[in-house]
Amino acid sequence: MCMRYFVVLAAMAALLAACGKSDASHQVTGPVGGAPAASQDPVVDRRSPVEILQQERGADEIVALLPCPIVQEHLAPALAEAKVPVEALRKPDFVRYQFYTNNLVQLIRRQRAGSLWVALDDSDPELVAYVDQFFFARHKVMARYAVDKLLLVHVANQMSGGGGGGVDLVEVQVKPGGFVTGMAFDASGRELWYIVKNGVLSCVEMDGLEVRGDQKVFTLPSLQKGKEGVYTGGESGLVGLALHPGFTDNRRLFLHYNYKREDQSKQAVVEEFVLAGRLGNYTVQSRRVLLRIDQPNDDHNSGVLMFGPDHMLYLGVGDGLVGKWTIGRAPAELLRGKILRIDVDRRDEGKEYAVPPDNPFVGDKVVPPETWAWGFRNPWRMHFLPDGRLVAGDIGEDVNEEVTFVVRGRHHGWPYWEGAYARNPWGLEGVEPVTPFVAYEREVGNSVICGPLYLGEIESLRGKLIVADHLTGRIWAIDVPPPDAPAGAPLSGADLHEIGRWPQLFTTFAEAPDHTLYVGAANQILRLAPGTGRPTSAGDDVQPLSDDVARGMFGQDVPSPTRPAIREGEVALGRLLYESTALSSDGKQSCASCHPLDRYGQDGRVVAVDVGGKKVQRNTSSTFNASRQFAQFADYRADSVEAGALEMLRGVQGLGDAAAIEAAVVEVPGAVEAMARVYGGNSPVTAANVGLALGAFLRQLSTQSRWERYLGGADDALTADEKLGLSLFVSQGCISCHQYATLGGGMPQKLGLMQAWTGTDRGRVEVSGVDSDAWFFKVPVLLNVAQTAPYYHDGSMATLEAAIRHMAKVQLARDLTERQVALIAGFLASATGEPPVIR
Repeated sequence: MCMRYFVVLAAMAALLAACGKSDASHQVTGPVGGAPAASQDPVVDRRSPVEILQQERGADEIVALLPCPIVQEHLAPALAEAKVPVEALRKPDFVRYQFYTNNLVQLIRRQRAGSLWVALDDSDPELVAYVDQFFFARHKVMARYAVDKLLLVHVANQMSGGGGGGVDLVEVQVKPGGFVTGMAFDASGRELWYIVKNGVLSCVEMDGLEVRGDQKVFTLPSLQKGKEGVYTGGESGLVGLALHPGFTDNRRLFLHYNYKREDQSKQAVVEEFVLAGRLGNYTVQSRRVLLRIDQPNDDHNSGVLMFGPDHMLYLGVGDGLVGKWTIGRAPAELLRGKILRIDVDRRDEGKEYAVPPDNPFVGDKVVPPETWAWGFRNPWRMHFLPDGRLVAGDIGEDVNEEVTFVVRGRHHGWPYWEGAYARNPWGLEGVEPVTPFVAYEREVGNSVICGPLYLGEIESLRGKLIVADHLTGRIWAIDVPPPDAPAGAPLSGADLHEIGRWPQLFTTFAEAPDHTLYVGAANQILRLAPGTGRPTSAGDDVQPLSDDVARGMFGQDVPSPTRPAIREGEVALGRLLYESTALSSDGKQSCASCHPLDRYGQDGRVVAVDVGGKKVQRNTSSTFNASRQFAQFADYRADSVEAGALEMLRGVQGLGDAAAIEAAVVEVPGAVEAMARVYGGNSPVTAANVGLALGAFLRQLSTQSRWERYLGGADDALTADEKLGLSLFVSQGCISCHQYATLGGGMPQKLGLMQAWTGTDRGRVEVSGVDSDAWFFKVPVLLNVAQTAPYYHDGSMATLEAAIRHMAKVQLARDLTERQVALIAGFLASATGEPPVIR
């Protein structure tokens, strides 16, 4: 006999002893080992629960355990010993039974097996009756066994082939032309207004669920070199839309967008537009800027606009990454990091709007009077419930995503709390933060999109809050506690009822007057509809983005540090220094040794080697396109290629300090004379000038690929398969970090968003000493990525395909198919450019 058989026997004996019954006490009404006919009356069986499951459970079937002492104390350990996969359901604070049925529905929808086993306490008649009514009665029950106090029920998975379960997403037949960032219906339901991130406002003519027309009403001026306009880098762009409550009569609508001025300053702008004409032929009659808010950074811009039941305009403003990248501390006196409330039908002196007199901070000496609530990081989307409560999703840093009830005048935690995670010591004496309603973990999702309370035709969703996740494509239906329920611990990911997972990048929701719910995504608008059992697409059948949409998404460059104009002779001097071995402590290694120009500026080693031949912690990064990034090095410790070059001379090249660098330059043949010609003065040989010269040369190492020709207008620069790969790059979520024409280099990101990252190199924290910086690394540029293996900061991925597959899993919780990986890799190969010719 094998050892596993003894383990099962021991587990069975333990369970029988715990139940307090001998074998003789079980009356058999059917053959031992034979499955009874489906019936509401359970079969009393003399076998133990473990034996029943061992003999009848399919190899890939899960056992759902509903909480009760006998399950928790005896059955669960016995099943663990027998290596039977289980899903233990726990209950939240505000509800007793509906949570169990919600999660049973979720389990059976995501199960790939033919059936599911459920174990619950047969001595709790209220629980059994509830689960019978709301789960067993709605699914095909194949067997029910009564074993002492336990009830074992075998339920057929009639949805095993339909990834969306009882809910489908049906595409609305419009082509938005980019990320849909806001939607709203007029009172009649005949007009669906939507905006896209790159600045376009459109109106769809609806006839029930059918589309009759799609008019692009206008496009805001886009940012171009030397001109000001709508800035779409990072999370910026046209991000908020609201129709005035009297829109049917006054045709007033409001937009929130990010704008870069000629002096390079950035603002969040809220503007009113009054339209003329009629459906299908609208024009702008007048416009008026209501509000300008300084937004110096590209992310955490929020931008949600919504009119409340009181006809006031509510505006979500993100913290704008004030401070360092990982802690956005929006000071109390600023309008950032808050939800604002203004009256657009009146005007105070000196303003284009009025501050409602009942706003909680009117008269406060610090907090602006427009403030309705504060302590937010990036409240991307929010909705009013029918009972008047305002619920918002606040996108987290790297631990929790948060859904919270917005409470007038209260602080909502950030940056001291991130959902349920205590991020920083509490710094507001006498202020009590609001506890979030939901705080789900990064293993579950990343970037929460809060929707409304569902009131539509899908019965299983009615009365539940709909919440989506941008990166993982999940949609949940969540029971909402009554207004007078005491605040309990936030719901975690395990508490959420998942109705499906789709390959789209969800961005926003809108409810039609008939309560049909629409969801916006990348280049799509979809609606929730009753499920048909059709399998959810894995994304292999993705359609290519239109060329204009792709250019709108990626066409801008990373905002990178500028430097004075390059002087005559400076580039040649920089190349001389780049290739000289004299600029190292042993006189044997040059910059070109690790960054050879004939190998795309990278040596191909797993990790770099310093001047003494010792391996350093990180992979050699390419010098090609380095100047087109927001910072240098994996830990982004240098803000320019000039500073980065000096850092390398001091470190890897072993020169240590400015004096050693200057002494080494004297040993480079012709360098002193060249520096005198370029920089002049009595003492031109300085470390600062060495940095300038090397930087001038590094700024020439910019490649031009077919990808960049495509962004410049050459539609045929990419093949059909490469365009499919680009679409997958967007739809699977890669674009969330790999933005701009360079496909990266514009922001830091935490490694291990969806699965824990391990290793000795903990990223930014190594230089900052700030615990919250752990595992943050610069998002690498993907230009020439097909030529610069191995990959990651530690060189741990040998092939591009392996890196794509691994990134999708640990950062996005997505399992890509082989075809998807091949298409994305093919697209990235189009970003390979010829090495620059420098004269």
